[in-house]
Amino acid sequence: MKKLAFLKLCLSTAFVVYLVVAIDFFPPEMHFNLLEWDGKRLFRFVIVFIVVLFFCRWVEFEKFFTKKQK
Repeated sequence: MKKLAFLKLCLSTAFVVYLVVAIDFFPPEMHFNLLEWDGKRLFRFVIVFIVVLFFCRWVEFEKFFTKKQK
């Protein structure tokens, strides 16, 4: 059950970061197909994903890892 909560946390964050990286505003383009992403876009996804996980969701991670098991 604990692994499922961790997976839910990571997947919800990954989806939001995917949308942020896939949509370019200047020029307005959308790159939703992951197979067509170049290395630069993939690298940007990984960096933004790590930043969002550790800075925006740190409280949830802390609760997840410090929760005592019964």
